Amino acid sequence: MRWAAVAAAALLALAVGTAGCGSGDSAAPAGDARFEARADRIERDWPDVVPVPGRHAGLLPLEGAEHPSGAAGPALTVRVGHGACVTDWGARVRETDRLVVVAGWEKPKDVDVCTDQLLIDPVTVRLRNAVGDRTVVDAATGERLPVR
Repeated sequence: MRWAAVAAAALLALAVGTAGCGSGDSAAPAGDARFEARADRIERDWPDVVPVPGRHAGLLPLEGAEHPSGAAGPALTVRVGHGACVTDWGARVRETDRLVVVAGWEKPKDVDVCTDQLLIDPVTVRLRNAVGDRTVVDAATGERLPVR
């Protein structure tokens, strides 16, 4: 019985030790066709957009948006919910005249054991133009994100 408790504690320590934090850098890995296709569909169908089924590393739902204080130039801060075992995470953005489409992304770490938890971190994305009257849309859910 004691051996089982020691083994369980060791596995838990390994899981916690292998759960890493990413940088939260908004520079997404290049060439995510899924995000680009989703942004195209949102632009075409807005406001009649349905959520993406399931959870995808390149289209993570967002937990809100706000104008960052003290940002140099036009920017938007979104909160990205990502897994504990990722090497990096961030947000992608596509701007049009009427929409700002944003999605979170994560790059999973190759681990055998990981804790099953959701971490939420802020990520600031640079915009070409201020949000202004445009609608900010979460690409994963297809919902309008209120900007504080």
